Amino acid sequence: MRVAVVEPEARGGLIQYAYQLARGMASDGARVTLVTGRGPEIRDPDPSVRLVPLLELWDPKPGTEEGGTGGSALPRRLARGARYVREWVRLVRWLETQRFDVIQLGDLRFGIELPFLIRLRRSRALLSDICHNVIPFSVREGSFRSRPLIRLLYRWIYRLFDTVFVHFESNRERFLATYGLPEDRVRAIPMGEGSLFRELRDPELEASSLRESHDLPGSGPVILLFGTLSPYKGVDLLLEAFARISDRHPEARLVVAGYPLPGFDISEMRRRTEELGLSGRVRFLPRYLPAPEVGPWMEMVSVAVFPYRESFQSAAVQVPLAFEVPVVATDVGAMEEALAHGEAGVLVPSDDAEALAEALGNLLSRPEVAAELGRRGRRIAEERFSWERIGAMVCRRYRELLISGSRRKGGAA
Repeated sequence: MRVAVVEPEARGGLIQYAYQLARGMASDGARVTLVTGRGPEIRDPDPSVRLVPLLELWDPKPGTEEGGTGGSALPRRLARGARYVREWVRLVRWLETQRFDVIQLGDLRFGIELPFLIRLRRSRALLSDICHNVIPFSVREGSFRSRPLIRLLYRWIYRLFDTVFVHFESNRERFLATYGLPEDRVRAIPMGEGSLFRELRDPELEASSLRESHDLPGSGPVILLFGTLSPYKGVDLLLEAFARISDRHPEARLVVAGYPLPGFDISEMRRRTEELGLSGRVRFLPRYLPAPEVGPWMEMVSVAVFPYRESFQSAAVQVPLAFEVPVVATDVGAMEEALAHGEAGVLVPSDDAEALAEALGNLLSRPEVAAELGRRGRRIAEERFSWERIGAMVCRRYRELLISGSRRKGGAA
C-alpha cells in the first residue's frame, strides 16, 4: 500500500506530526512518501519514510518575533496567496504522475484548496484527511473561525474525502455534529506521544547553558508554556496564576516561549507582567523553538503548563510527557482524553486563575508528587499513544476501504 502524506509546512508541529504518523504507518507495512516544503525541519528522516521536499513556501515558524497585533500587510498576503496557489498546482500535478493508493492531507486552512481537492478527488487514490482542528484555525486572525459561511464551505470540503480522522472521540462527536458526514466515514485516533524530541535533541546544548543565557537561577524551578502564542492560549491567565504563588515560591521562574501570531499582543503581556509585580520573574521568548532545542528546555523544566481557553487537542502537551515533566492543563476540548482523564497530568477548569495557581503551587511544593506524575505520564503516553499503534489504526482503515472497493461510493455522499 503506497501512501502519500502531504504536509506543506516544513517546520513546526504539523510536519513533526506528519513525520511521526508516517513512521507509524511504515512500521505497519505501508510504503510512505512524505511530501512537504523545501528545507524541512526533519533533516535525517527514518529510511522507512521517503521524504520529498517539493513545495516552495514561506517559513511558517520564523526564528524571530514577527507576530503581534498588526497581522500581515496586504501586499504580502496577496503574494503569499498567489504563491500558495502556484504550489498547489505543482503538488496536484506531481501527485497525478505517481501511483499512490492513498493521498493523505492534514490541516485545511483556506477555501482556495477546494478546487484542488476536487481535482484530486478524480484520481484513483483514496483521499483522506487528518483533521487537527474541528473548527478551522486562522493564522492571520489568530483564532478559530466558526462563521456559518466557513462551516458551509468545510462541510463541502470534507464530503470530498473517503475518510477523515480526528483526534479523540469527543472531537469526532463534535465533527459529526458540525459537518453532518456519515458516522462510518469519520474515525477517532489518539494524539501521538512526543519521543521524537528525544531523538532530535541537540547533544551540544545543555540545560545549564539555557539557564545562563536566559538569566534563570541555576537550580530554581521553572514553569514553561511553549508553543505558538495565540490569544486562546491563556497567557494572561497564567500570569494571574503565577502572581498568586510568587510569594510562596520566590525562587520560581515562568518562561513563555513561542512564535507570536497576529492577535497576540506581547507588549501587553509584558506590561501586565509589570503590573503584577513579576518583573524579573517572567521570561518571554517570542520565537519558534526549533526541535533540537526542545529537549534541553524540557530537561530543566519543573512543570509544563497549558492554560488554554479553547482547543481541540494539543500535540505540545505530549512533549513534556516524553521527558517525564509533569503537566498542568485546562479541561478544554479533548485535553481530558489526551491526559488519560487526569492520570497523566493535572486538569483544572478553564479560565480559573485560582485553580491553576493551586495546581502549580502543589507541584512546586511537592516535588516527589510532581516526579511521580511525570513518570506516570511518560508511561501512559508510551503505552496508549504510541505512533506504531496509531499508524496501525490508520492503515487498517485504508486497507478496509481498498479491499471493499468503496472508494468512489465513500466520497460522493
